[in-house]
Amino acid sequence: MPYCPECDANIDFLYSIWNETIHYQEHFSGSGFEGDVEEVDSELNGSREFECPECGDVILRTIEAAEEFFEEETPRQNPNSDIRINNV
Repeated sequence: MPYCPECDANIDFLYSIWNETIHYQEHFSGSGFEGDVEEVDSELNGSREFECPECGDVILRTIEAAEEFFEEETPRQNPNSDIRINNV
């Protein structure tokens, strides 16, 4: 299981964070809004980031890097650290 390079926590997942703009459409006339709100489209603003669930630091910035993070054994920064997520 990999370790966070910032806090040295043993982690088995990352938080994936991104910003997205969602465009909605609704009808408005002189008598007010009519009908339902409809989602028209959405777009990713910037890039996706991956955060350590223990310390909250951004440690990766691409999906490919996040996949590799879990495929390879990440060496601990401080081998004497006893930090573990969920007391594992």
